[in-house]
Amino acid sequence: MNGSRSSSNSGLIHRVGFVACQVFYLYKQFYTFAVAVMREYRRQAYIALFLAVTQQFCGQANVLSYAPLIFAAASGGDAASSSSYVQGWATLSIGLVKFAVTVVVIWKIESIGRRFLLLFGIATIAAGLSLLAVAFAGRKVVPDGNDPDGGGGGFTLALPGVLLVVCGYSCSFGPLSWVLTSELFPTDIRGRALGASTIITYLCASLVTYTFLTSQAIFGASIVFTFYFLMTCFGLLFALLAIPDTGGKSAEEINKDLDNMVWWQQRQNGSAAGEHSSVDTAEPHDDPGRPDNRSSSFLETATSLRSFT
Repeated sequence: MNGSRSSSNSGLIHRVGFVACQVFYLYKQFYTFAVAVMREYRRQAYIALFLAVTQQFCGQANVLSYAPLIFAAASGGDAASSSSYVQGWATLSIGLVKFAVTVVVIWKIESIGRRFLLLFGIATIAAGLSLLAVAFAGRKVVPDGNDPDGGGGGFTLALPGVLLVVCGYSCSFGPLSWVLTSELFPTDIRGRALGASTIITYLCASLVTYTFLTSQAIFGASIVFTFYFLMTCFGLLFALLAIPDTGGKSAEEINKDLDNMVWWQQRQNGSAAGEHSSVDTAEPHDDPGRPDNRSSSFLETATSLRSFT
């Protein structure tokens, strides 16, 4: 019996050691990749990180998942009315809009341009979130669809708000997050860049989804939608100032376009100013024709110590 127990313990230790070695290997690979990317493709990494985070913190996943409850709560309905909206035209219109916009984007993405679609889509998401924030002033999206504060006038704003969010996401973050990430990086690291972006996207998605109902119960749905709106506005500003169009361009051309973007120009100017100020404040080189103050002070200190001893 003791032999079987010791063998099972040794097997467990072996498995734990194997898992620890695999985790350490993955960590080492990720660290090496991150260091290389941040050294050679720092701006591209920031853009990929922005796309991975902002596409979740715009709240589209929650708006889409809880659309029936949003419609019921905005109209002051209950769970039964929520079920009717699922079967009715309000929820059906979400699928129709998403399908139509996706088809147009796939069909016209090369002629319209990635940058224009990204900016237009983010602005559309912001407009929809602003309508939802106004529609849910004083209301909550509770799991059973009940509206504890009463009133049903918010549906006229909630329906276009949800449709605008879905429409904007379908022509911006939905398809373009992966397209831009793949085009920003060269082929030798493109796969790993997409993998890292996917991991960050899933982590942010789990955080946003997990906190939605709790946040709206504590602060109110209007505050939550306002937070999503502010995050989307920041994303729109960053995309406007930092992300160029990447369609049909090589890595060198994308780097040149990044140099011309206002966001990166400001940071380059700040870095250059910091280096210039550090050079100005550095100690000047010794002049051969001028006595060395450091040497004279050293000699004075040595003479005083000698006289003291």
